[in-house]
Amino acid sequence: MRTAIILALAGVVAAGEPVQPVLLPQADLVRRLDPSVEWLFLPVAEWRKLITAADRAMPKPRAGTGLAGGSITIVCTPSGCTASADLVATVDAGTAASVACFADMPERLDALSVAGAPGLLVAGQSVLLPGAGRWPLAMRWSQAAPAQADAGWSVSLPLPLAAALDITVTAPADWELSGSGLVADGPGRWRLSNGARRLECELRPAGSQVRAWGVNQGLRVELPAAGAGGTFIWSLDAVGGSIPESVHLRLPPGFVATDGGDLQPDGSVILHPIRQQSVVVTGIVAAGSAIDLPQLTGARWQGGVVSLDVAAPVLLTPPAGWLPLSRSDLEHPGARHFAVTAPGTALAPAALDGATGIDVRSSAAVAVGGGSVRATWALEIRSAAPLHRIDAAIPAGWRVIAAEAGGLALELPPEDEVQAQPWPLAIALPKALAPGSVATLLLTLERSQAAAVPLAAPSVAGAVRSSTRLLIAADPATEVTVSPPTGSWRLGPAAAGGAGLEPVAELLATDDAPILQLAVQPRPVRLEAEAVCWLLPRAEDCQVRLDLRLAAAGGALDSVALTLPVGLGEGWTVESGGAVLRDGTLTWPAAWSGERLLRLSARLALIEGRTAAVRPRLERSGRVVPLRLSVAALAGERVDVTAATSGRVLEPDELPRWSAPPPGARILAAWRPAGDDVGGATARAPQLHNPPAGFLDRVELRTQLAPGGGLTLLSARLAASGLPALPITLPEGMTLEAALVDGEPAPVRRDTSGGCSVILPGRTQVQLALRLAHAAAPGDLSIPVPGIALPWLASSWTVAVAPAWRAEVREGAGAMPLTSANRPPRRRLFGSWCPVMHAVDAEIPPVRVQTPAPPADPRLLAGAAVVPPSKAGSDAPVLALHGPRLHGQRIGAPAGLSLRITSLDGLQRADQLGRVLGVIAGLGLLALAMLRRISGWRCLAVAAAAGSGAAGLLLAQVAVGPLLGACEAVLVLSLLAAMLTLRFRRAEVQS
Repeated sequence: MRTAIILALAGVVAAGEPVQPVLLPQADLVRRLDPSVEWLFLPVAEWRKLITAADRAMPKPRAGTGLAGGSITIVCTPSGCTASADLVATVDAGTAASVACFADMPERLDALSVAGAPGLLVAGQSVLLPGAGRWPLAMRWSQAAPAQADAGWSVSLPLPLAAALDITVTAPADWELSGSGLVADGPGRWRLSNGARRLECELRPAGSQVRAWGVNQGLRVELPAAGAGGTFIWSLDAVGGSIPESVHLRLPPGFVATDGGDLQPDGSVILHPIRQQSVVVTGIVAAGSAIDLPQLTGARWQGGVVSLDVAAPVLLTPPAGWLPLSRSDLEHPGARHFAVTAPGTALAPAALDGATGIDVRSSAAVAVGGGSVRATWALEIRSAAPLHRIDAAIPAGWRVIAAEAGGLALELPPEDEVQAQPWPLAIALPKALAPGSVATLLLTLERSQAAAVPLAAPSVAGAVRSSTRLLIAADPATEVTVSPPTGSWRLGPAAAGGAGLEPVAELLATDDAPILQLAVQPRPVRLEAEAVCWLLPRAEDCQVRLDLRLAAAGGALDSVALTLPVGLGEGWTVESGGAVLRDGTLTWPAAWSGERLLRLSARLALIEGRTAAVRPRLERSGRVVPLRLSVAALAGERVDVTAATSGRVLEPDELPRWSAPPPGARILAAWRPAGDDVGGATARAPQLHNPPAGFLDRVELRTQLAPGGGLTLLSARLAASGLPALPITLPEGMTLEAALVDGEPAPVRRDTSGGCSVILPGRTQVQLALRLAHAAAPGDLSIPVPGIALPWLASSWTVAVAPAWRAEVREGAGAMPLTSANRPPRRRLFGSWCPVMHAVDAEIPPVRVQTPAPPADPRLLAGAAVVPPSKAGSDAPVLALHGPRLHGQRIGAPAGLSLRITSLDGLQRADQLGRVLGVIAGLGLLALAMLRRISGWRCLAVAAAAGSGAAGLLLAQVAVGPLLGACEAVLVLSLLAAMLTLRFRRAEVQS
């Protein structure tokens, strides 16, 4: 409960309410809160955390220029009032600036200082500040009591124009102080709770015969619309207590008095209630002004009733302290009344918008026939804001027969004669209609039938959204033609007629509906038509079926003109319905009335694979019969069908129930054309996927690189059931030495372009082995794989390098990623490059698959008898590997191998050359040492550099040419030179 009380107090202070806080239980507080607003109660600690986080997240605004705040102490005595203020002023400018201190200058300004120095007033009401920053201000001003004020006096003391002020008012204990917004804060001490710019109070001796007084005000404001200017009339309804002879009336901002009392230059009014029997003040209200009660200086209570009369619909949100009243005023039925406890809270009328305006839904039924026109129009009115009054414009000829709001019948104005011109309707609701509730109006129209009948929709003032549904029906003997819908009118769904009436049209409008013109004349035989066009494209043409539903009323029908596109073959055929189609005319053996179903079919040609839907054209007595058409495209036979829809797309269950697709057909798309484009369908031959003839699985490649050349053995599982021969494209420099299929030598057919083909036995799966020869030499070596036009599922590659070679893997696009299975050839300090010896693999031939005798072989192709070879050939390709190994695997086919080959003999010769160069450099260093041209420490530095270089090169293990040998020789000889130099130095020292 304490949390609710604190939040209520915080809300009152934030809103600037000039009322004293009241302690309320939480249940009473919830009842007094606005139910249309969502409220949340939080502990004070959590609420402060939220406020702190919000302040931290929001960008800090600049200070601006003005009075930031401060404290004021006002001392009131029988001789006058003195105010002392300590304020803070901010300047957001680089130069000196003036800050306004008062709206009206006090009667006497006694002292003014800025940061302890005397201040300077500019233009009489502003203080001059030296420059940007925060400046402390101290000022004192006073106002003397009038002469002979022993019985009490009233004071109006101006207050500084600061954003936040802490105002304390004190008075002698034997005097009483009262005023608007003053709240007792202890004996002889008050504080000002509102944000007023002046202190209005009255000081009287305690226990005097003059009693506190108050007034009940009456304020009536007339405005043409929200935000517009108007007029006001203010009066005193009742007075209590000892009212003084003269009363100072201060009007709210925007109110200007024109008559009543003594008008003052500052816009206020001096009243003399005793001398006048009635006190009335009239004037004008400026545009955009908020509505509030005037303030009377010295009145202990000064509430009243505010009557607001706005001609246009507006949104009125009463602030706290404004209580709506339900009272009737015959002179002003549209006025709204509020009970206001005290001045200081204003109400601002706001124009209705999409979120607060009125939503009007109306429906009308018009019956034409029997020599008269009868219509009923019902309006449902919903308002997003409380609705107090209904203002509507009623078209000529319409009569309001009933009105209802919130379930209660409303009193209508006295019924007059039917108006020949549009007339206004104003209904004041006895109780405000809650937001979302419905008010209804029922109107009727009766007039004699004429050749042209205008129809106009009623309109409601303040409506921001409106929708209208108009159903027109006529008897069978009367024909009604509606002019083409214009503006916001559009055709609605199928209409339903009443008893003995047939529907003419159903129209919808979602905004201001223009006037409709109905043409009325006697009806001949009336024909209505509905059709469903079924499209079944085929490879050579399109089969079209047209289901036609005809309804004749008002007479008998024996023939009707029908226009259809020319079909292939014998043209259109009437399959059912008992009619005959000849020369574009449908005829029946006997005249009929009611409803008939026809089914027509034909074949239409495909133009570039496309065909358009069929829209029949029906004519009767030279007039086109309206037709409602639906189109459906069906899945074609041996073709891929694509529907080109037009208009509104339909679901299959939205098609008319009286027509069904051919049995077993599948509906691809359905639509209802809205214009000249009726859509159609496109038929194309199915696009078949061309799969590969087979694939290679478990592809294993073994490659031996040696100075004499390279050999590669490719073995794989080949699945190619319908492939008679396997084409192979050999890269340049690569030759095919042998080929095996299931371990048996296979014939190879070579062509002049360098390619070859391996003849396959025709089985579903075979084991394929290819022995390939290619070049191998030191340097950058690239070995591509042979081109086989089949996908590879997975592949692995093992490469053996001759022991006298050193191999490094290079990265390349699509190259097989290889990793070394052995340590490459290495070299030790002062050693030499030595080949890495490994055990030599035995020659392993490819896997030989023993094929069982037919017909037990499950891999045999249907209808192909294959006899396996009797024995394996002696030249079966085998490959043994010796030397360091590299191995790699990947998904799919690699592009090949990419290696850099270095000969160990070349590295050894480079080392020998390096040693020679190192000896030469070392001997030169030794000669310099003997000639005493270099110190021993420098020789040791050269030795350290040579040793570090040799260690780094050995750790890197790269082919560095003569650098490693040179470093070794320099290392040894530089040490000798250092020792020799140091010995010479020691001998010199001893001598």
